[in-house]
Amino acid sequence: MTGTLRRFALTAAPTQVDLGGTVVDTWAYGSTLPGMVLRATAGDRVQVAFRNRLPEPTSVHWHGLAIRNDMDGVPGVTTPETPAGGNFAFDFVVPDPGTHWFHPHTGLQMDRG
Repeated sequence: MTGTLRRFALTAAPTQVDLGGTVVDTWAYGSTLPGMVLRATAGDRVQVAFRNRLPEPTSVHWHGLAIRNDMDGVPGVTTPETPAGGNFAFDFVVPDPGTHWFHPHTGLQMDRG
């Protein structure tokens, strides 16, 4: 770790979003689509307190970041799913500069938002 400690809270939960006048039920990280921005610099340590408030297990995959397998968020491959109502503590050092995104790696959840 060469940078700053960055702490975030992230919750996956059912929500409603307005798609240009049509309100739909969906799932999201937080209550907006796209989800919140998490800013860190290569070398920063990131700690994310993740809460799953969805009615089924889910995951968070840190797309494009070459981090430890136990923090990677691909269920059944590197990291267990977070059960419905469960919590998970992510803790990793950001290895790569650039713009990256996080998303679920469970079923069709990414398609839901």
